[in-house]
Amino acid sequence: MRLTQTLIALAMGAVFAASANAAVVSSGSQSFSHDSFLLFGDSFTSNFTTSNAVLDVDFSPTISGSLSNVLLGLYDVTGNSFLAFNTFSSTGFLHDGPRKVGFDYTFDDLSLVNGHNYLFGVLALGNDYSGTFSYTLTSPVPEPETYALMGLGLAALIARRRKASK
Repeated sequence: MRLTQTLIALAMGAVFAASANAAVVSSGSQSFSHDSFLLFGDSFTSNFTTSNAVLDVDFSPTISGSLSNVLLGLYDVTGNSFLAFNTFSSTGFLHDGPRKVGFDYTFDDLSLVNGHNYLFGVLALGNDYSGTFSYTLTSPVPEPETYALMGLGLAALIARRRKASK
């Protein structure tokens, strides 16, 4: 009976250790100032393999002139392939005059591979703008139902073992 309790305690400890890893994987922030053409980004190396990572981007320029044709992309350098690609057209994202604008964009369900290098980039056309860009990459977080089902399974296992030992 002591062995069963030890194994259950180890299993519970492993579950909580794994959930502690489900958090922000990589984040970064940059300032920029450009006169005519904007291209900036950042790179990161994935330390896990998943098919549903989330990349959240915050782009906050202050524009004196205009800004249009904003393009966001995520490229797998190691695997030599584009993972995500999005364009804000000039009709949907055109700002003239001095003002602070911004947008958030989220790439969902990204397939990342452990050890691969990734390059995230923002490309835009316009003139006289400056501001900041930041990104956050998060790994998938187990839902509470996952823990509830695991707890229910462990309780059933303990009950069955007790019944069998009588």
